[in-house]
Amino acid sequence: MVTKQLNEDVFDPYPDEIGSKLYEEIILRLAQIGAGESIGDYAAAHDTNIEYSVISDTKCELLVIPASEFKEILGEYCYTHFLPYCRNYPVDMELRRLYYDNLEWKKVKNKTIQQTIQDNVELPKLREK
Repeated sequence: MVTKQLNEDVFDPYPDEIGSKLYEEIILRLAQIGAGESIGDYAAAHDTNIEYSVISDTKCELLVIPASEFKEILGEYCYTHFLPYCRNYPVDMELRRLYYDNLEWKKVKNKTIQQTIQDNVELPKLREK
C-alpha cells in the first residue's frame, strides 16, 4: 500500500482518499504549555476562532472564558498589557506548507550528506582548544 503524505498537495483529501488510506494523519506539537499558562488567548483577544485542537498528555484543569467576556474580565489595563504576549499560531495551510518545506529540506540535506560521503570529501579538521 502506498501512503501519500503532504507533498505538494497541501489541501484536504477527499473522503474516498481518506477511506483508501492514501493519507496519513500527523499530529504536530505547536507548543508545550505549563502551569499558569494559557492557550487560545490570541483568538479571544482578537475575537477570532482557533484553528487547532488542544490535546493534553497529562491531567489538567481548565478555565474557559468566552471571548465576549475576555476583555471585561481582564480589565482595560491588564488587557492592553496582555496583548503583546498573546501567542498566535499558524493557520492550518501555513502548517501544512511548513511541514512540506521541512520534509523537502530533510531530503536535500540527506542527499547532500550521502553525496559528500560517496565523493569521499575530506571535511575540515576542527581546531583543538
